[in-house]
Amino acid sequence: PAQYGIFIHTPNASHSAGPSFLLVLFCLVLTIPDRRWRYGTLVALDFVMIHTGFALFVGALTPLLLGVYAWHDARESGRRAALLPLACLGLSLAWIAVFLVGYETSGGLANVPASSQIPAYLYYVSFMFANALGLKGFGIANAVVGLIVGMAVLAVALRQLQRMLSAGERPPPISLVCFTLTSFTLLYCAATAYGRLFLGMGGSQSTRYVPLVMPAFLGLYLAMSSLRRPSLRVGLAWFAVIAMVAATFPMREREATFMRHLSRGKRVWIETYLETRDILAANAAARVRVYPSLDPKHRIDERLRYLRENRLSFFAER
Repeated sequence: PAQYGIFIHTPNASHSAGPSFLLVLFCLVLTIPDRRWRYGTLVALDFVMIHTGFALFVGALTPLLLGVYAWHDARESGRRAALLPLACLGLSLAWIAVFLVGYETSGGLANVPASSQIPAYLYYVSFMFANALGLKGFGIANAVVGLIVGMAVLAVALRQLQRMLSAGERPPPISLVCFTLTSFTLLYCAATAYGRLFLGMGGSQSTRYVPLVMPAFLGLYLAMSSLRRPSLRVGLAWFAVIAMVAATFPMREREATFMRHLSRGKRVWIETYLETRDILAANAAARVRVYPSLDPKHRIDERLRYLRENRLSFFAER
């Protein structure tokens, strides 16, 4: 339920569904035994992820992972063994360069204030973690819970990084997977706080952010399942079950009310527009506006005309 916005608000596959799928696939690739298939698939998938919405944060992790592979390959099998992962590392850096060609900051980073607000950023991220656990509101208790979870995620990421850079044996795939999942969410949360804080603290509990926070919880779960002490592992597992149930049931009344309003509003908007072909009349009847921050006529008529001519969306059965 905490993710309902991705279904009934503004559906956008590249925002979370696509990146989440690719992230899990990326983690599965880390478990491939054959080094040639593993490195080749990683760098190919990295290109796709950098150009798929918020999956781009993996672009910051792939060079590090390939560097770790190169180091361990050279230590175990000689310098020649490191050539393949180093070549893939070079490609992963090239993908970043390709992404930055023609990159535009207008309307995005250009609006971010220059002043640093580190305490506010921490609050923002803590409320993002609290929101994923179903804790709504901006009270101190929610901030503390979110901060504790965030610190646990950071601790797991740093611990796995330490194992990856250890001079001992090659780290097991589970370490690389836990590091990827937790680091991905940390990067996403940090970037979101940096880019959205100026719009207000309320955005930290947006439902569409939840799917991209959840990889950290998967990383925590996998790290927890790797603990050697059975009593600690079982105790944390029960704690995780309780937390997940509390986050899922029941649906919060405030959110249920908004969901009903949005669902009804969209239906009324469609019915009114199909009858009148008037965007302003549909907005007024539904009390749900299309592109509320823009001129209602800005690009909307053109898009609706395209849908109508190709019998798409709510024009499909007309």
